[in-house]
Amino acid sequence: FTIHATLDDDHSTGRLTVAWRLGKGQLWAKLHDAEGAIVSEPVATGTGGPLGELEFQALPNVRPWSAEDPYLYTLVLTVTDPATKTPVSFYAVKVGFKSSVVRDGQPRPVSVVLASA
Repeated sequence: FTIHATLDDDHSTGRLTVAWRLGKGQLWAKLHDAEGAIVSEPVATGTGGPLGELEFQALPNVRPWSAEDPYLYTLVLTVTDPATKTPVSFYAVKVGFKSSVVRDGQPRPVSVVLASA
């Protein structure tokens, strides 16, 4: 899985995508806030082949991550067996919404790598 969490230009609307590859099965995703409440709950079906991408609807009023306020959401991913709908794998990942811009008159792409231990 590859997860991208960004903010729109208004700095309050979150965008969340999950790129994935499944041999067979169904991918269920739930995004929880720090208090445990479900924020969003899309579903995607995988049939193998190239990477798929699950995009959440726009998430209004997300709390941005910053060094001063390191607010994190929890993304819970569940893979189920396509025949029985039985869960076969679970993943929980902390997600923060942040965007960075460098402005000096010339737009340039900026790569930021975040890691947690």
